[in-house]
Amino acid sequence: MRRVLEAHVSKPPLFTMNITDIDDKIMKAAEDTGESPLDLARRYEREFWEDMDSLNCLRPHVVARVTERVESDIVPYIETLIDKGMAYDTEDGIYFNVKNFSEKMGHFSKYGKLSPHATSEHTVENEGCDANLKRDQRDFVLWKKQKSTESVCWEAPWGKGRPGWHIECSAIIESIQQQFEDTHYFSVHAGGVDLKFPHHTNEIAQAEAYRGGEWINHWVHTGHLHIDGLKMSKSLKNFISIRDFMGKYDMSSSTESPGDDFRLWCLGLSGRYRAPATFSESRLSEARSIRQKILRFLHGGEAWLAVSHGNIKLWNDSDFELHNLSLEAKHNCTLALQNDFDGSEFLNELMRVVEAGNTYFTNRPDGSTEAVRTALCNVRELLRLVGFSNKTTNAGLGRDNTTDSLENSNKHQAVDTLVSVRSRMRKIALDKAPREQVSKDLLELCDELRDSMLDHGVEIMDSKSGESDGWRPCLPKSEKKETMQSNNNNNEEQQVDLHTVPLEDLFKV
Repeated sequence: MRRVLEAHVSKPPLFTMNITDIDDKIMKAAEDTGESPLDLARRYEREFWEDMDSLNCLRPHVVARVTERVESDIVPYIETLIDKGMAYDTEDGIYFNVKNFSEKMGHFSKYGKLSPHATSEHTVENEGCDANLKRDQRDFVLWKKQKSTESVCWEAPWGKGRPGWHIECSAIIESIQQQFEDTHYFSVHAGGVDLKFPHHTNEIAQAEAYRGGEWINHWVHTGHLHIDGLKMSKSLKNFISIRDFMGKYDMSSSTESPGDDFRLWCLGLSGRYRAPATFSESRLSEARSIRQKILRFLHGGEAWLAVSHGNIKLWNDSDFELHNLSLEAKHNCTLALQNDFDGSEFLNELMRVVEAGNTYFTNRPDGSTEAVRTALCNVRELLRLVGFSNKTTNAGLGRDNTTDSLENSNKHQAVDTLVSVRSRMRKIALDKAPREQVSKDLLELCDELRDSMLDHGVEIMDSKSGESDGWRPCLPKSEKKETMQSNNNNNEEQQVDLHTVPLEDLFKV
């Protein structure tokens, strides 16, 4: 989303991210590991950024950590809510007053408007506080007063403690908005669909109570992730960490990029971002296969240009078709992203260019270079737009993103010679009528040579007559075999026997 907005809006957006680095779960985990809660949080944060970098995700412009903003932003924010009659003090903390909020806002706003169905049937989590102290079952904690067993706390007018979960985001966003009020304003808030209620619902209530008016207008929620048909859950042991996922592959390979394979799955094979997405090895293999077609197009196009010697020819119908198709598809890809980020349609349009280009390289060995350059440029630009890494977007360009003409020329001459010799051998064998043993041996040798060249990233294409055999770059066959074997081994190791999972855990959310 950020990349698309940066490319298509006149004013570059500001991307901010809040990091909860203190809460009940962090404190419990720190107690188990013997670390301080803040040290534990920083360690996990470092690993998080490393994981995001490995997936080629852009880092935020602003990172806001809760522990760095308690005294400056969160405590004053809660004070304002108390002064406005929107919060009240109890013996174990400060709570937001949902009833007062609804009465004072009147027709202007309604608690739970983001998720009316949820708020009508559920109550807010107690977050470790005494539910009996709340005036309304919908009230939620803003500040947790320090317990005797807790070491992490901050000073506040109503007593030492730490902020609740929901107040963090509202207070920090308000502070950042004030800092950037001359250049930016918050217009989009994103998160998983499970955050609609209670988290985002309570954020809106707090912010509108604080501001006395409407807050952020646009909310983007992504669907749940399912793995092999079941919702991803630690209790079912059907989750995989990013590190484990990336560790399956040979990252030294010039073509291997599990992060890009995963990105392609997210983009075009996982369904709409709002809906649940089902991840499986078979779907990832499908994504990998599609990306290999894209790589073959990029490699094949650059190889075609390298041997074309800058052909300057009058365009024929196939040149116009490739040129117009690549421009039309680029336009349609933009429209797809503008239509609620329709990644599936984006990928369909992109693959139209890829398939047309691969056909062109085979059928037009002496074509004009302009249409090919346009198609390659458009595909690379579209891939960069949706965040693919250099391993994909720069495929075929050679070292330092440029084509070493001398080196590539020598490579092509060697391959061309090899293919030419093999082609003559096949012709001799095919011309034998009836076929003698020598013919059979020659053809078998040709097939062996053809198959062995796949290991070196060269696909030889046989013609019926044997007079005009061709070739094109491909992904080395050996790399694909190793990847598939690695996937099979990991699948065997990580399979879970659902009969061993307690029945109550099968339906945990």
